Amino acid sequence: MRSSFIYIVTYLVIHLNILGQELSYRAYSILEGVPGKMVFDVIQDSTGLMYFSSHDKVFTYDGYKWETIFEDKSNVQVRFHKLFLDSKGKVWAVPVETFQNIILLDDNSSEKIPPILNFKKSEIGFTSIAVEYRDTTRIIYAGTKQGVFEFSNNNWEWISPFNDKDEFVKSISFYNGDLYYSTENSIYELNLADKKVVKLFDTPRGKILAHKFEKTPGDELRIWVLLEDEFGLIENGIYSSFYDNFDNLNAARHEMGFISIGEYEIIWGSPFGIFSYSKLTKAVKQLGVDNEIIDRGAQSGFIDKENNSWFVSGRGIYKTRATPFQNYNKNKGLHTSEVAAIEFFEDGSIFIGHEDGITIIDSNKNMRKVSFSSTPQNNRVLDAVRDSDNIIWFTAQFLGLGKMNNDRDVEWIFQSDTDYYGVLIDNNRNLWFTTDNGLYKLDEKLKPKIELNLDQKNFVRKIFESADGDMILCLNTGVIRYSEGKTTIIRSPSGSENSTYAYFDKFSDYKFVGTDKGLYVLESDTLKKFRKGDFYIDQPVYFISRDSLGWVWFGLSNGAVKWNGETSTFYSVESGLAGMETNRSAGKARPDGKFYIGTNGGLSIFDPDFEYGMPRFFPLQFLFAEDVNGARHKLNKKVSLEKKKETITIHYRGRSFINENNNMFEVSITNDDEKNTDVYYTKENFITVSGLKAGNYTLELRFKNGLGHWSKKVSNKNLKIIASYLSETITYAPIGIFVILLSFYAFKKYRGGKFDKPVNEFTPGRSEENLFPQKLLNDPEFIRIHEIMLKEKYYKDPNININLFAHSVRLKPRRLSEKINKELGLNFNGFLNLYRVQDAKEKLMSKEFDEYSIEGISKLVGFKSKASLYSAFKKYTGETPQSYKRNRNNAKYI
Repeated sequence: MRSSFIYIVTYLVIHLNILGQELSYRAYSILEGVPGKMVFDVIQDSTGLMYFSSHDKVFTYDGYKWETIFEDKSNVQVRFHKLFLDSKGKVWAVPVETFQNIILLDDNSSEKIPPILNFKKSEIGFTSIAVEYRDTTRIIYAGTKQGVFEFSNNNWEWISPFNDKDEFVKSISFYNGDLYYSTENSIYELNLADKKVVKLFDTPRGKILAHKFEKTPGDELRIWVLLEDEFGLIENGIYSSFYDNFDNLNAARHEMGFISIGEYEIIWGSPFGIFSYSKLTKAVKQLGVDNEIIDRGAQSGFIDKENNSWFVSGRGIYKTRATPFQNYNKNKGLHTSEVAAIEFFEDGSIFIGHEDGITIIDSNKNMRKVSFSSTPQNNRVLDAVRDSDNIIWFTAQFLGLGKMNNDRDVEWIFQSDTDYYGVLIDNNRNLWFTTDNGLYKLDEKLKPKIELNLDQKNFVRKIFESADGDMILCLNTGVIRYSEGKTTIIRSPSGSENSTYAYFDKFSDYKFVGTDKGLYVLESDTLKKFRKGDFYIDQPVYFISRDSLGWVWFGLSNGAVKWNGETSTFYSVESGLAGMETNRSAGKARPDGKFYIGTNGGLSIFDPDFEYGMPRFFPLQFLFAEDVNGARHKLNKKVSLEKKKETITIHYRGRSFINENNNMFEVSITNDDEKNTDVYYTKENFITVSGLKAGNYTLELRFKNGLGHWSKKVSNKNLKIIASYLSETITYAPIGIFVILLSFYAFKKYRGGKFDKPVNEFTPGRSEENLFPQKLLNDPEFIRIHEIMLKEKYYKDPNININLFAHSVRLKPRRLSEKINKELGLNFNGFLNLYRVQDAKEKLMSKEFDEYSIEGISKLVGFKSKASLYSAFKKYTGETPQSYKRNRNNAKYI
């Protein structure tokens, strides 16, 4: 008996108000390159480009950089407080004052619309615009504080029929060919032919701040209206209040508001506050009030085509994205944030096992915490299962086998000086559990009987019952099938040991096994790596479970993935998951389709009703090829470059704002004549390549967004590399070859035979022996690290970090760091610099890079500055880049 442990059961009850989806916020400010602090409006065009307006600027954001596309440099203070996208995709910037110009932005050019002058009333003030195209004629309708104006034939005309008490136009818009206005008190429809007005709506209370039309399947007239003290809806000509909990928000002092309607949400607000309505959950939330990184309100808001919500204010730009997860952690009432085991009581209450304790969330969303000891002792709950009497049995690693009854009291059944791991109730209602000593079964008197002895080298993490009724034991060294006292040891074909965590055979004919090396299947008592089409898992798989909708879930070291036999969806912290790493007893499904995932950062509850549909990708496109002289050649038509200029930078476009930091491009470059293909993975929207031989090339582009979804490929066959005039001239060919051979021989001799041929890129198989000890080159784990580094050229990304690279090589960052430090005595940045310096050496030795400066080469290989290259180059070679290059140039040529 482990008498040294004191376990004190304490109860704390906390009430939680579950509000459905959670929101993840991202803030953008001038520190990240935003051209202005005070931002007034935001829109998006059909290519996905985001537009923002500030005092005197209009600027864009494509997920990579912020760029000012228009700036008013006049001496008069300008404030572009509204942006408008017309039916032709052109962007309009609207100033506050009517004596200033409205700006039309189109194809990198701008047009100024003449101001409204000589009007009988002063301080008119623009509030909104709408643009109509009639054949070749463009007509602008402007809402102002003094009515409606029409601009045609280069002239403004006041067409407002309103009286002096109702001339402040808040919103103006077209819908089904008709023009609508909202003023402080009413909404009107204007007949453009005879300029007659029909009043559609009178506000029941308060002033109107904004209106917005929503397209409906039946084309019914549906108008959302934001008032000072409520949000309402006009449908079939009838107004109804939709939300009126605007207490204490001081809305009356604000003149303007905004409404944006997305596929799944509606957002509205003004500087008094921000609100969202979920069409899926039917819930309204107030945003920003309790979040430190967002203002109380916003100047404007916009839902983009990926269902991200953007808010702009005096403090910058904020973006939110609703997730399909509801999360709990220690700050929200859990005993601790680490969730190691999950089980359900019959009444819907949730049993959550932690480090040294348990949390119960009952059906009324109240939380109760149970602590095992007065001080934490690392007594983690590792497994839990419910029996037919609604009792939950669980194992706590250093405490023993326990149970929790319907009164939520804890009783310890069996304790000894050993570690406890898995627990299972089989189809015959027998209870099994495992310790360091082996496999046990409880008899009717709750006395444990050992069924299978194991040595100290092996321990059983989890117990499963197969469809055949056999016991499947997942060990730290493999898998054991146990049936009627007989054991079968199962390992991979190579005989190597696999540390296993999970078994699952309730999907198709597969017998899945989750291991530390990825997803395997059990076939004829042999573990085989699983792959079907593009679906496979090469990182640790901690749990495998199936939800009521037929999806199989796999808990991973960096998230979770679900698969239905054909398609898969990956969820990570960026998708809203509470933590990065899942736990082996913490993947459970509910009959209602919800799926519960325990992570190192808390409990995540997935609700399929909240999940958005298939991802939308903006058009992918190859833009242009830039040669070494900086000349740009558009790739929408045939581009021919001489071979002497075959080092080119290819620019392309692909956008997503779900999580820009995780965007990825796959670029394939195929020589159509030689059928050779090079594939590059990069986070940048351009790639520099060299060493291209003469021939025709096919470029292919694929894009991955922040949720891990890949787009379809686009192809381009417009690139051609042609041989230079000298190489095509037969007369000079023999001379050229002779000179090249002699020069190469002299250079090789001068360098002591160390350099065999110029190489444009750092390629595997050439210089590894000079970089790494031989034992590392025989280490399979390091070989994978090395090959992925070279294939995807991560070292060229100046912003690469150990977390991102560790994810790519499927290692934990700590494991990767320890390996690099132990074997090479380097930190991660030093490890990257090894590759960068080697690549720089090869480029300095190649005449094809003579046109590049040292600074240019430093950027090509991934250094952030020339100084960084100098420092690393001197450290690893003992000389400067210039001296290294001079050694090549000083070689004598005949």
